[in-house]
Amino acid sequence: METLQPNVGAAISITYSAALIAFLSRFFARKWNGVPFIAGDWVSAVAFFFVTAYNILFLIKLKFGLGLRRENIALRKHDGSINYDSMAHEYFFFLYPDMWLYTAAMGMSKMTALALQWRLFGKSATRYWILLLVGCVVWWMFARCVVILAVCTPISHFWNRQEPGHCRINLTQFFYSTTDSSPRFRSVYRSATLVRDPKAEEG
Repeated sequence: METLQPNVGAAISITYSAALIAFLSRFFARKWNGVPFIAGDWVSAVAFFFVTAYNILFLIKLKFGLGLRRENIALRKHDGSINYDSMAHEYFFFLYPDMWLYTAAMGMSKMTALALQWRLFGKSATRYWILLLVGCVVWWMFARCVVILAVCTPISHFWNRQEPGHCRINLTQFFYSTTDSSPRFRSVYRSATLVRDPKAEEG
């Protein structure tokens, strides 16, 4: 049986283990050195919480057939035919909390990285660009939350299409547009920080 589940499991275990080591090392180092915790540490703790929940959800989805071909998923009718309706129900049922956890995990992870940059460059002119990126992350999270809440009426129609209701938003197009704008803002930020001050060069 062809399956990608070992790949998914390896990707989760390797990346999460590295993140766990880095997260624990950060907090233990502060405790051993007697350094007080700052806002960036708590932001990273919130981010790690949502990352953990996101990975747990992925492990649950493995049990329901993530990484398998549709023909191999054990969701079949009594006559032996493939029950695609059940597959679609399970897929969208898990996709809804997946979108919430992804938004929280990615957004707070970006905030953690920006908190580190603020500690390093918070007293330089770069701080304005860091604040701009913070605003972009907040906008990205807010936009995703609004769309997730308004994707279908009622919400349960998102995973149960037999229930009366309708979906007004094309998630594929919307989430692509919000993701595509993020690297553009980062490119502007990187370009701005590389611009040198002519007076500084002359001095």
